[in-house]
Amino acid sequence: MRDLQTSLPSGSAAAEYGYDVVVIGGSISGAAAALMLARGGAGLKILVVEGKETLGRRVGESTVELSTFFLTRTLGLTRYLNETQVTKQGFRFWFTNDHARCMSSSTEMGGRYHSRVGSFQLDREEVDAEVLRRAVEHGAELWRPARVVSFAFVPGGTQTLEVQIGDERRTVRTRWVVDASGRRAVTARERDAWRPREGHPVASVWARFRGTLDFDSPELMAEHPALRRGFFGTRHTATNHLIGDGWWAWIIPLKNGDTSIGVTWDERFFSFPGRGPDRDTLGERLVTVLRSHPVGQRVIADAELIEGDVHTLRNLPYTCDDAADDGVVQVGDAAGFIDPFYSMGLDALAITATSAIGLILKDRDGACVKDALEKHNAMLRDSYRNWFEAIYENKYAYMGDFELMRIAFLNDIGLYYFGIVMPPYRSGGDVIADGMFHSKPSRPFFWFIRGVNRRLATLAMERRRRGTFGRKNAGRRMLIPGFAFDVSLAKAAWRVLRLMAWLELTEGWRTWFRRPAVLGRAGHTTPAAARMASVSS
Repeated sequence: MRDLQTSLPSGSAAAEYGYDVVVIGGSISGAAAALMLARGGAGLKILVVEGKETLGRRVGESTVELSTFFLTRTLGLTRYLNETQVTKQGFRFWFTNDHARCMSSSTEMGGRYHSRVGSFQLDREEVDAEVLRRAVEHGAELWRPARVVSFAFVPGGTQTLEVQIGDERRTVRTRWVVDASGRRAVTARERDAWRPREGHPVASVWARFRGTLDFDSPELMAEHPALRRGFFGTRHTATNHLIGDGWWAWIIPLKNGDTSIGVTWDERFFSFPGRGPDRDTLGERLVTVLRSHPVGQRVIADAELIEGDVHTLRNLPYTCDDAADDGVVQVGDAAGFIDPFYSMGLDALAITATSAIGLILKDRDGACVKDALEKHNAMLRDSYRNWFEAIYENKYAYMGDFELMRIAFLNDIGLYYFGIVMPPYRSGGDVIADGMFHSKPSRPFFWFIRGVNRRLATLAMERRRRGTFGRKNAGRRMLIPGFAFDVSLAKAAWRVLRLMAWLELTEGWRTWFRRPAVLGRAGHTTPAAARMASVSS
């Protein structure tokens, strides 16, 4: 792919530059916003300020059904993605305990067939660059490498930015600033609106590998014939998850043959290995965690970790008090982030960008945006809060138990399909701006999914107390027909009810009259983590 050249306006170093919209950040969040504005905002003068000469690799490589709708039907990338990226085959989960000695004895959960609603595994370096290229092709102006060194916010007025590009500092004035600066959240921090999410201390380490296991290779099938029985899809192009006690790992194949692998953990339940005689580097410690799982051991047995492509982040979740004000709006990770589990980051981009572009176009058309701003901010507050409470709160307390996670998976994905993915496919992309569990019709689904999540966390705590946690993590296989916008969603809901009823009758009664509590504390070491000391890196 050809590299984009810096687009510089003519004029002296002392000149001021005027735009209708300035986008801070040229990766997929900023590029998508610029492309949507360039296509739909006739006459708007748009500037993208990107800090890097070339966009590099980043995580967020796996799309799910809502973000796929956004990429294909909103941004128009269907042909490009099908020609250049990997078609994803859903999620797969691999559980383990002391009885799981190899890949086929680990409990597997995932689809029996290929996915019926599309999604992709993305090389973000290529996809981000392609979306940015299209934004420029449609008329957006690009400065790179450039950075915003100061930002003066005037609600309802003209915003002023100082931009450093090379040895030159430029003054830029604009009506709107779209903040797509990711975790830096430039404008949120400037307005003191950035807030860490308390009560969810998760962290990640990730890298890319070469030469990892092909999950569908004839050699593997010959080695583990049990993996062939009853399965008619493709495992390798799924997002395969290794599930441990208080941690999980993603395994994502990329088009060029590399594999993105990362571990995310809750610090209350799991301690990432520290330095040791055989694991001094961050990459070696990541390998130690992966090798503690029989499937992970097999996946990287002959693999090479790519040097210089190992990264880490702590304190992942955060939100913003108000993701928009009259003249500034945050999109993508600049508006908040919760957890990489279920690959929801690009869904958040779809929601924030769709709503943000609507705000700017209302203002362009001369409408008062006060009510729209309040609606936008309320939608995002509800979406982040409700999505956290329904899906992620105390998830890591029960994540390592197959029996509990299969209920969560059926419940989480089924209601995600029904309440969040199905509306845009049936009614069009504008409904993406309704967010997640924000509208009144969606509230009963939110209450149900949150209630199930809380009960599963409580049951996990009781199982830990009784020593039965993870008892069925070996020797089982749950292959489901898959999800679609049909009776399969009702079947999934009915299965959740039956499984929950059985759990309540057989063991849940022990906790009916106890106050729910969070099990775990910072630095708690699970049995799986304790065994890592003996695992060679």
